[in-house]
Amino acid sequence: MTIPDRIALLRRELSRRGLDGCLVVTDDFHGSEYVGDHFKTREYLSGFTGSAGTLVVLPDQAALWTDGRYFLQAERQLAGSGIDLMRAGQPGVPKLSDFLAERLPEDGVLAFDGRTVSTRLYRTLTDALASKHIRLDGSRDLADEVWPDRPPLSAQPLWPLESDVSRREKLALLRARMAEKDAAHLLLTDLTDIAWTLGLRGGDVECTPVFLSFLLLNETDAVLFIQSQSVSPAIADALVTDGVTLRPYEDIYDHLSSLPPDDRVLLDSATANSHITQSLAPRQIIDAPSPATALKAVKSPGEQDGFRRAHLLDGVALTRFLYRLKTAPAGLTELSAAALLHDLDNDLRGGVDTSGIVFSLPLSALNGMSAALIDFKAEEWKHGNGGTTMEPTTENTLILAVCRRGHTDAVMATAKAHGARGGTVIKGRLSGSEDLEQAYGLNLTPEREVVAIVVPRDKRGPIMDAVNTAHGLRQEAQTILCALPIDHIVRLG
Repeated sequence: MTIPDRIALLRRELSRRGLDGCLVVTDDFHGSEYVGDHFKTREYLSGFTGSAGTLVVLPDQAALWTDGRYFLQAERQLAGSGIDLMRAGQPGVPKLSDFLAERLPEDGVLAFDGRTVSTRLYRTLTDALASKHIRLDGSRDLADEVWPDRPPLSAQPLWPLESDVSRREKLALLRARMAEKDAAHLLLTDLTDIAWTLGLRGGDVECTPVFLSFLLLNETDAVLFIQSQSVSPAIADALVTDGVTLRPYEDIYDHLSSLPPDDRVLLDSATANSHITQSLAPRQIIDAPSPATALKAVKSPGEQDGFRRAHLLDGVALTRFLYRLKTAPAGLTELSAAALLHDLDNDLRGGVDTSGIVFSLPLSALNGMSAALIDFKAEEWKHGNGGTTMEPTTENTLILAVCRRGHTDAVMATAKAHGARGGTVIKGRLSGSEDLEQAYGLNLTPEREVVAIVVPRDKRGPIMDAVNTAHGLRQEAQTILCALPIDHIVRLG
């Protein structure tokens, strides 16, 4: 389907529903700078791929506003689409609100998805269109009607981020700020605020390790509205322990509507969408910058150490890059030089955000039974549990956790809770299980999965200790663990 075909389909839908226009913004439900594929309706309808832009579709005209960064790109991508380019801020170009006030009919209806339109934009349009009695209908997500293969909402798994400030401490700090405003509730809508508060990270937004969610606090309780498939049992248990209950992501609006009518709610209209504020009516809204924004700007000692280490690693990578640039510049282009710098930095960090890695590794550590089976001679693993070790010689370690099928999520969650960032699951089958059963009196299932995790050397012991305790051979997962130092990492792809 071409861009003109998509616009025509949207116009037919507007006519069928008795609507006079449609507003399509770039935002997700949280006013994020970057958005997931599900929210790229403006890009789908217009063909314009820039990160900033607003599309208006009327029965006889379509127009797209963008800023000076994208004038040339938008002119090229909108060519032949029938969509007029509005170069925002240029002489003679009307503001969005003025354009709508002029073009929409008296007593008309402007449709949009209120979950993606910010409260601030909603208020601006309300004021601009009031004189013509134009109604703003934020209940329409027309993208579902005109985008047949629209990607679903992202629901990537969460992982914990270690911090020397606990989740309970952060919640207490936020409640103190809430009390200062005499608010009964604090609603966090900015995804980075929620990730900081809960000490969790996710992968629902490209370039930003956050997760789709809302967080509502009162004096004693906290409710996290999130897609359940993103939360592992281990993380869910940890949240509940810290006083955070879980509700479905889409329940936020009904929940806000059910709050006591006299309650005062503190929120930031910069990231709270218009459907949020409409759901809160007639409750009093205290519109102020999110207190989490200022709190997360104050870095703890552990975070400061992390910054220093990051700068050291970046400095080493840049030094190696400059040496390569001075001694062997032939063949380097702007793009290949940027890729080289990324590779050098990623190699130092043991990064695995690629299509694959190759490394060589001598045996480094084993948990109890594995070590006994090969008569491995070395000093006792300092973290106990019957393991053994050799002195590590590299900065990164590969941990292999061989467990029963169906237990990899639990093993990975435990590893992440103790410092792992992620891992790869490999399907397999245990060979020689009969000999192991006879020697150790265990009933081992042959169907196995391997969780491969690359971690910094200093996290190897705590992760293996935790996994061995929770999922070891005497537990249901029957996990066999080994750790291998990584001599060198080569990125693939």
